[in-house]
Amino acid sequence: ASACSARQAPYSPSGMNDQPTIYNSRIIKIYLEYLKRHYPQVDVDAILRTAGVGKPAVEDPAHWFSQDQADRFYEAVKASTGRPDVARDAGRFAASSEALGAGKQITLGLVNLSSAYLLMGKLYPIMSRGAAVAARKLGPNKVEILSIPKPGVKEKAYQCENRIGTFEAVARFFTRDFATVEHPECYHRGDKACRYVISWKKTPSILWRLIRNYIVVLGSLA
Repeated sequence: ASACSARQAPYSPSGMNDQPTIYNSRIIKIYLEYLKRHYPQVDVDAILRTAGVGKPAVEDPAHWFSQDQADRFYEAVKASTGRPDVARDAGRFAASSEALGAGKQITLGLVNLSSAYLLMGKLYPIMSRGAAVAARKLGPNKVEILSIPKPGVKEKAYQCENRIGTFEAVARFFTRDFATVEHPECYHRGDKACRYVISWKKTPSILWRLIRNYIVVLGSLA
């Protein structure tokens, strides 16, 4: 399975200039870090060729990819790993990925978990221009996030799965556990939006981690 569509002829990106670029390179970089950690036998260079994606572009946090490139990349990754749920797995891996950058990890660490989820409307565009995201608080340890693809964007179901994994992973910036994500409504099942209800257990580690991060920042300033 690891040979996958990696054996396909290289994909030519001709004509892709007409497509909007809506997915940041960090998304693909997280996938590549996930593959390196869990599937070191996979030929990532062949996957990138199949998707029409170059390594320098992946390493450039200012680079954006089209829906076609994202789809081809995902299909090659899924074929290489043989895992139909690889998008969610890669989303979960985001909590340990270096692709987000140390600065963003520290920023997340300086707020509480509820606030981190409520910031998704502002943080999500760093990764994707393909959907409008809004969040609201439902309780002390529960939030709701809505995601609606923007006009003209043909988002796929795997990108919803990747989002679920990422939302699960956010909790691991504060605790050792993934958040619980319910997905009662899905745009890809015919609903008006993807609705995620996210909840988590309150643990002492949340408070101690917040205190630790403030001490680190204040110590650096000193």
